[in-house]
Amino acid sequence: MIDKPLNHSNIEIETLESMVSNIEFSFIKVLEPIEREGQVQTPIIVKISGVDHINDILLKLSVSGGNLALEKFVYISESENLNQSAIFYISLFSPHNSDAQE
Repeated sequence: MIDKPLNHSNIEIETLESMVSNIEFSFIKVLEPIEREGQVQTPIIVKISGVDHINDILLKLSVSGGNLALEKFVYISESENLNQSAIFYISLFSPHNSDAQE
């Protein structure tokens, strides 16, 4: 678990992957980017296990997620064995830069 929020206003895919890779029974899936209105939208699905980790990720996304949208959040609580998990459906936005390809 990371103790301090990230200090920048945007999140990169690598940052999300790093946050998730440190959490047991969690995963991230980055889907194919979509070009829309001069921006590139990258859909990302993240599953996080453990209520403390869920709260930590929510905090970091709210503080440092200036370039993302939380499209959907599904919280799962299994009362018989006290397991909590959440699935985040995220869109990460970056400017479309055709000059970088030249």
